Amino acid sequence: MRTLSPTGIIQHLLSLCGKGRNIPAVFTAALLASSCGAQPEKSSPNTAVTVDSFLGLERAMALEEVRTALKMPGMHEFAALIGDTEYLCLHFLFQEPRVGFYLLFTNAHLKAIVGPPAPAFERIPYKDTFREIPKPFDPEVRLQNVLATSDLTRDEIKQEIARAPTASRTPSNIEPAVLIALPFFIARSGKIESDYRTNEELAKKYDPFKIRLGADMAEITDQFGQPYRVLEQSRETMTYVYGSPISLRINPSYRFSWVTVVVNNGKVVRVLSNHFFDRRLLDK
Repeated sequence: MRTLSPTGIIQHLLSLCGKGRNIPAVFTAALLASSCGAQPEKSSPNTAVTVDSFLGLERAMALEEVRTALKMPGMHEFAALIGDTEYLCLHFLFQEPRVGFYLLFTNAHLKAIVGPPAPAFERIPYKDTFREIPKPFDPEVRLQNVLATSDLTRDEIKQEIARAPTASRTPSNIEPAVLIALPFFIARSGKIESDYRTNEELAKKYDPFKIRLGADMAEITDQFGQPYRVLEQSRETMTYVYGSPISLRINPSYRFSWVTVVVNNGKVVRVLSNHFFDRRLLDK
């Protein structure tokens, strides 16, 4: 499937205007493409799962069988070595309706399908009012909560899908702002395109799937290079933070994830990313 860059999207949309197409609609799409970095001809991460393929999953299926059935690898959340058992949690999302599930694997076989933890927020003073920000969490507590969550039945999964919200329509009253702002977004579309390329490079460099449970420091360094930050939890346990603080003007759903690697007695026992990465580690 062909993927258009933000610049290509705008050029294509401008050509449509010359063909008598609906100008407000065309410029609205151009604004969204440029400002958000949207890529209409490419699904955003983990949005290609169909309801039918998901409901057809059977427990004890091998990891690669699940990925083949869903036609995608899933988004990494955590990998954990507990005793002799290897756990892997992958996040799969639907584009419509907007709902997602965690698939929990033990020793590379599907054990359970569970709902992601509900996000928690806290109110903080902001100017003359308040704003809500994500509440800090302990990744290990969140991980253990997921492991303890009951497996959803097929009927429960259907109910969650039925309750999920659908995408809202784009407002139709933004034409003046679009017409005024479009030249600015066209001018910066090249920079946005460059940020997407940088983000793709960082996502490949810090791909959490590259780190194997049980690996030693030499293997980690070979895959990720030097850590951004190192924290000593105890004499036996070290936490390594990998990623880059670079600022990117891209759609947040595409942004690469920071990765936490926890090493106990010289071996990897946790790989945490996305919703299990504790951003407080960046401030220590």
